[in-house]
Amino acid sequence: MKISKAVLSESTKLSQFIKMVFDSSVANFYSDQGNEEFYKYITPKAIEEQLQKDHWILKAEIDKKLVGIIEIRSNNHLSMLFVDPQHQKRGIGRQLLVQAIKLIKQNNSSVKMITVHSSPNSVTAYEALGFKSVSDEKEVNGIKFTTMEMKIPE
Repeated sequence: MKISKAVLSESTKLSQFIKMVFDSSVANFYSDQGNEEFYKYITPKAIEEQLQKDHWILKAEIDKKLVGIIEIRSNNHLSMLFVDPQHQKRGIGRQLLVQAIKLIKQNNSSVKMITVHSSPNSVTAYEALGFKSVSDEKEVNGIKFTTMEMKIPE
């Protein structure tokens, strides 16, 4: 498996991949409003704009096939982590997180904590990665989430 930083020219491929995984794994936990709100966040144009601001994405590929992504915002918030359903439970998400933490520390060694707004179906997966819930589930614009955080290992 190869993990590398995504570039602007990959925004359409990233958008299609994220939508495919979201639709198969998360969409049924959200209302139509929540799904539409999320779809706005993952258009190719939106991804390009985010990558030009304070976001970055690592992608995991096996034989040049995209199998996972992790997006970090502001060098301390995990905004997306998606793994192809056919490749889940194989450590891809964990490897993406480990590589993301390395980049976070390279960018700013004083960052001690990362946060995530976990979808309802992902809370246990994030707990297995070392995150802890710090709030009850909330809903904003139809998107349900639990705020979680993880101390970055020294």
